[in-house]
Amino acid sequence: MPSRSMRPESLFLREMIDAAETIVELVGPRSMAELDDDETRRAAVLWHFTVLGEAASQLADSFKEANPSIPWAKATRLRNRIVHGYWDISIQIIHAAATDDLPPLIESLGGVLATFESPRPSDEQIERWAVDAEDGLDDDQLKLPGPQSAQSPRGRNKP
Repeated sequence: MPSRSMRPESLFLREMIDAAETIVELVGPRSMAELDDDETRRAAVLWHFTVLGEAASQLADSFKEANPSIPWAKATRLRNRIVHGYWDISIQIIHAAATDDLPPLIESLGGVLATFESPRPSDEQIERWAVDAEDGLDDDQLKLPGPQSAQSPRGRNKP
């Protein structure tokens, strides 16, 4: 079974966060005019909005319904607008989304992602768990059954 952090939702959330953080970094303190004049930067921003929206669209509806505070549909609609109507994209909308909408979205997505991930226990904690487990068991319980004593789920001995 994959770890909780390897669930598809986790992967899509990471994609969304990465894309949003990249957009915020690319736009930075630039004005709409500066962003519009820098064709390479503008293209990169549009690409990352596309990635953000595509990742949002790949999440299961049940997952999105369980997290209604995230504007999933808005991200997907913007992606569709960029992909299907790229010749008529408002730089004002792109700039406002990057500067106003993405910082709180990144925070919200991080909160949702945190529900999938738990920090790795320290080596000391793992050792304490092992000691606690051993203290509660006698020597016979610590031994793995050999081939002669293995039983099938129905209680019959296996050969």
